[in-house]
Amino acid sequence: MFTRDRSYGLGESALHWQGDGRSGELAYADVRALRLYRVPGLGGDVGLCVLRPKRGAGRKVVLKSAHFRSLGNFENRDESYVPLVRELLKRIAAANPQAQMVGGSSALWWLWLVLSVLTAGIFLILAVPYSAATTSRAVPGGRSPPSASCCR
Repeated sequence: MFTRDRSYGLGESALHWQGDGRSGELAYADVRALRLYRVPGLGGDVGLCVLRPKRGAGRKVVLKSAHFRSLGNFENRDESYVPLVRELLKRIAAANPQAQMVGGSSALWWLWLVLSVLTAGIFLILAVPYSAATTSRAVPGGRSPPSASCCR
């Protein structure tokens, strides 16, 4: 998520990128698997497109719909990300019909969800006894206890 700005372009036979002093490409025919999913982020959902190349064809490439600008400041780039990924899918399918294309969340998403629910449950379990212990007790006869400000 916290990578330098990188620009991507669709060439005739490959996805090209450049940024942070580097450039590279991945041929559409060399993509063996592609996964599309969205994850919750600070600025809303972040789209991810993960390209896994065939063995020996390079490293995985991750395209993101949001860019980290500064602490708590993310730029939503859905307007350019969505058309780029749609066209990328078409080109990969045409160049390599055997490429596996998967959509949806991963096991990491389910792990995040389970941990969130467990954390909320633990918080509630701890909050109820604390709340009961700090609640003032009623004074016999229904009167409120005197406050310290009345006794000066």
